[in-house]
Amino acid sequence: MRDKAIANYHSTAKEAAELAKKAGVTNLILTHFSARYENADELIEEAKTVHDSVIAAKDLLEINIK
Repeated sequence: MRDKAIANYHSTAKEAAELAKKAGVTNLILTHFSARYENADELIEEAKTVHDSVIAAKDLLEINIK
């Protein structure tokens, strides 16, 4: 899927996790999923190969920022 992501100017879940790790991000929240995914579990697992704290955004998700 990496080639398709590049063609559409998107990142893969792994690329997002790599950037988050390099930036020192504590929690990565993945958003903007393709309709081809029934749920984000596959994307979360892909990102977790690089970054320890990953969740998927969903409607009405609330995050407290300190």
